[in-house]
Amino acid sequence: MKPIIRLLGAGGILAAILLLALPAFAGGWAVATLDSLPSHAVAGQPLVIGLVVRQHGVTPLDGLSPAIRIARPGQYGEVVAFAAPDGGGHYTATFIFPEAGEWNWYLETGFWPEVQPMPSLTVLADGAAVAAATTEAPPASPYPFAIGVAGIVGVTGGLLALARTKAPWAAGVALVAAVVGVMGFASASTGATASASPKVVPPVVALPERSQVEVGQRLFVAKGCVVCHQHDAVADVKKVINFSMDDVPNLTNFSADADYLVKWLDDPQSIKPKTYMPKLNLSDDEITALVVFINAP
Repeated sequence: MKPIIRLLGAGGILAAILLLALPAFAGGWAVATLDSLPSHAVAGQPLVIGLVVRQHGVTPLDGLSPAIRIARPGQYGEVVAFAAPDGGGHYTATFIFPEAGEWNWYLETGFWPEVQPMPSLTVLADGAAVAAATTEAPPASPYPFAIGVAGIVGVTGGLLALARTKAPWAAGVALVAAVVGVMGFASASTGATASASPKVVPPVVALPERSQVEVGQRLFVAKGCVVCHQHDAVADVKKVINFSMDDVPNLTNFSADADYLVKWLDDPQSIKPKTYMPKLNLSDDEITALVVFINAP
């Protein structure tokens, strides 16, 4: 009896392992495509991304929980979120980079390739997104000092009038002028103190300026093109993916008429109905950048 129980226990464990591994082996491979590539992230603030997972790069896959992994350059990092399904093979994930700097991030769909790298992200400091604080002193107003001087003039005039006329109104004028003068000089002193303690003005950090070729190269990775296609410009990413197909063109030295490429990237099946390349719903700007990258010498 005990050997049978042990056998059943071992069988249950094996079944569980196979069940966990089922997504990776049942459908072979899949490609994840970002809806849009974020230009940057802010430390401590949620970053929301959308993506589509397609089996064999074609058929949208439901029922998955794609993982988001973040890491410093040279590290493997950790999973920080799982993307929730929205239907039709589309998923949404929300995650946070804990601190500013350059970060790598990856998608893990549960299919092959095991890890799909995304273009690195510049993560800015929380709140103001600054590199270094500068100071800006507010300009001091000349009016309080002028009021103080006017008060002195009024006191002098009032006292002279009092000495000559002995009239009560002259004493009143001198008293009122004295109060105005004191208030004016006090306000001027407060303004000078504020000027001596300038406020901190954090300048916004300028994000890296990228050429159209660089933008296209990053989109080539973010849209999943790198999973199926070879290109020397993204050889380091391809090495991490460790997946290749023999029946798709190597785009390293490939070029084509720009208008043709625009139509192809917009809707491949309108040109070649039986192509395996799906319609990726690329924006006009994304298509332009990809065309420039593909045709770059």
